[in-house]
Amino acid sequence: MKLRAGAAVAATMVATLGFLPLNAEAKSSDVVAVLGHPAATGLSLLGASTGGVVVRQEGALGQSFDAKFFSGAEGGQLAERPELASSPAQSTSPQVLAVNGTTLAWQHEIPGAGVHLWQVHRMDVRTGKDVNDGKMPQANGFTKAGWLSTTIANFASWPFPPPTLKRYQQNPDSEVLASTPIVGVDQFSGTAANDESAMLFATRELTDLNEYDGEPRYNLDLLDLNAKTSTRLVDESEETVVALALSPQTLAWVTRLDDGDGVTPHYTGPAVVHIKPRNGNGPVRTYIESAAPEGAMKIAATDAGVGYVVEKDGDTRLRLVKADGSGATSVDLPDGSSGVAAVGSRFLTAVGGADAVAGIYSVNGTVVTRTATVPSATYPIGSMALSAGVLHYTDGSEPGESDTLWRRSVSGKNRPVLGPISSVAEVPAESSSTYPGPPLAFSAGRGLIRSTSDGRGHLIDRGQETGTIPTQHGKVSGPYTLSSGKVYRPDGELVWSEPATGEGTSATDDIFGATLVYARQPEHGDATIWVVRDLENPQPQQLGTVYRTDESCRNAPQVAVWGETVIWGSGCGGDGLNVRNLRTGGYRTLYSLTGLTGFTLGEGVLAWQTLAGTNVLNLRAPDDTAPVVLPGPSMRIMLDDHRIARQQWARAKTTYDIQPLPFDEKYAPRLIAPYVTGGFTQGKSWSPQFDFTKPLKGVKLTISDSTGKTVRKLEGTAPDGSIRDLSWDGRNAKGVRVPVGVYRWELAGRADDGDGLLTDAWGRANVRGKVEFTAS
Repeated sequence: MKLRAGAAVAATMVATLGFLPLNAEAKSSDVVAVLGHPAATGLSLLGASTGGVVVRQEGALGQSFDAKFFSGAEGGQLAERPELASSPAQSTSPQVLAVNGTTLAWQHEIPGAGVHLWQVHRMDVRTGKDVNDGKMPQANGFTKAGWLSTTIANFASWPFPPPTLKRYQQNPDSEVLASTPIVGVDQFSGTAANDESAMLFATRELTDLNEYDGEPRYNLDLLDLNAKTSTRLVDESEETVVALALSPQTLAWVTRLDDGDGVTPHYTGPAVVHIKPRNGNGPVRTYIESAAPEGAMKIAATDAGVGYVVEKDGDTRLRLVKADGSGATSVDLPDGSSGVAAVGSRFLTAVGGADAVAGIYSVNGTVVTRTATVPSATYPIGSMALSAGVLHYTDGSEPGESDTLWRRSVSGKNRPVLGPISSVAEVPAESSSTYPGPPLAFSAGRGLIRSTSDGRGHLIDRGQETGTIPTQHGKVSGPYTLSSGKVYRPDGELVWSEPATGEGTSATDDIFGATLVYARQPEHGDATIWVVRDLENPQPQQLGTVYRTDESCRNAPQVAVWGETVIWGSGCGGDGLNVRNLRTGGYRTLYSLTGLTGFTLGEGVLAWQTLAGTNVLNLRAPDDTAPVVLPGPSMRIMLDDHRIARQQWARAKTTYDIQPLPFDEKYAPRLIAPYVTGGFTQGKSWSPQFDFTKPLKGVKLTISDSTGKTVRKLEGTAPDGSIRDLSWDGRNAKGVRVPVGVYRWELAGRADDGDGLLTDAWGRANVRGKVEFTAS
């Protein structure tokens, strides 16, 4: 049979699909994220008000793209806000400006040359509802009346306008916000803190145009947003202003000496805390803080004084410098406290670590109380495999040269339910720069893992090594492993090798149990599709030819096999697939699969990825049925029974999730392939092994003699899709040894989820075989 790319094929049965995909949004409650082990990481408080709080949680890998942000009201668990996380499209990380009432004000830079604009957002700190306010120069303050900025959008334009603090508000005629001047300032950029009526603005100026040779001087101004006036508080100080805060009655700032290079600060000496009454000409009181952190420092002000977090002698404390100049007091905080904010007369801070301690802590006088919780960070999934209701994965949660391979059961036809975690084996560790790691290969209880020492692939069965093969990557299907065109048994014995490829020949292949499909694309000529129906009796048969319509086509068509179904691509650049049923001989051609770059085949389901999302097609449905589109791009797709697992890439992170397929079908369990010996001798036992496509219950192995009389019935279990507890010693139910000879066996069982009775690999009802019992 020859198949021409893009053309209809005359065959036993041909179905042409020219359909439009249907979009389907899975219920969020049915999509389960696959998460690694909890990680005790840091948590920093970014802002707070009576309306709620926002925090930044460090990721397990300690990199900016791994961080998460949470917000919400005190009194419960904070919710993740992925909008605030870094994205590959952003040249800088998003910045949280303030929490004002229930509004979380934040911004991110808009990539572009010449003009530097930022997108500003108002998010409801409690619900996470986000509103895009518009574009403006980088903001350094926020009030209910609008955004505040002292910078300009285009520093390439000369001459510069005078530095001015401006208020930016929505512009009905443009997405760029309209500005209103408030008051002139010394510099375009500086350190700022504000409330509804005033801003503290600290700037740095030089006595020489060359900032490395000049002597920097620091100024601090109080900018009245209503009166539009400026009051100088600090004039040409040698100490840099490192932190600012204000309350209705108090102004506060912290200064330190900086002998850095003008770009990276290097603070020396103690920090000096300055406190001044906001109204009138009251004195500036100071407090010398010898335990100031080496890096950035954050303070918060109430009318009673200034609070900040310090660490000394291994203890973490909230230092409260009194506004009246009478000194300072300290309150012990949980280890790992970071950040501080004032809400009324209280101070808030954030504490990272495990679930039991992570969250927001309130300091009211000397009483410290946890007022909100934050779920702990998790290690990112490195590699994952889903087969027969069992999830295998790595997550780097045990740092070292090796990584632990973990397993969890997955059940449920609707929302997937993940079972308890257990360890399986040790695999080579993946560094954060190589996440996600190479795909794992598993089929029911069997798997192929990479070696930590010898460079070989190690075949395992329920975590126990059964053999090795020369290569470290491949596909496992029941007792067979396909790797680099060779098929191996669980003990590493070579079963069969695909024909060698000539120079310039491209090859693809796939395996399901004892059925192998492969394609060959020579450097010049057409591609051929081949099948080996039984690897224990290999007789390659050509299924078809895909004509070469373009000399640039050098890659063999992708092939896939599941049970009795074989699928292969229609050729280079083609948007169609050819489907053949090995049991019935039926053909089907799928056209108009726009954007097709690769596909995955499962039990009656075909999945492929396009820019629009993940397409899933029910192959059991009528021929004109459209695929369903699951939103979101996928890097890898795994089909398993009623579930689809996807490896996705979003906001510089790789994530994995599992969700139910959008089809109401029953998927009877299939025997992938048996792993049995043809016979055994007296005094020995016969222990067949079976691997299935899903967990079974009610497993029974019936052994009969040549007359059909039952001589023994054995019961087994297959909770992970594999049977390993059947053994026959050559005796009948009464314990009497049976005569030597050839006996028939028949295996029966039913799906654990009620989907039907056991079938063979090609969907036929009976699972049978023979075993010879001989004298010793």
